[in-house]
Amino acid sequence: MIRDEQLQDMLTHDTHVVDQEGHKVGTVGQVYLDDRTNQPEWATVKTGMFGTSESFVPLQAADLRDGQLILQCGKDAVKDAPRMS
Repeated sequence: MIRDEQLQDMLTHDTHVVDQEGHKVGTVGQVYLDDRTNQPEWATVKTGMFGTSESFVPLQAADLRDGQLILQCGKDAVKDAPRMS
C-alpha cells in the first residue's frame, strides 16, 4: 500500500511503473484518492512510445520501492485496462 508521505514523491518525480515481474510498463500520470479515507486508490500509467495513453491501475496491492511503483499485475493487464480519453 502506498503511504501518504510517498504520494508526494511519486507525483513530483517521473516514477517508473513496473509489473509484478519487473518489466517496465510506463510512468505514473495521476493519482486518485478515496473520498472517505483520503488514501491513494487508483493511478493512471502513461504508456506508449510518447506516453500519450493513460490506463487506470488499482493501488491497493501496489508498492513503491526504490523510486518505482510495483504493480501486482502483468504489463498486458495494464495495456488492456480502461483508458482515459
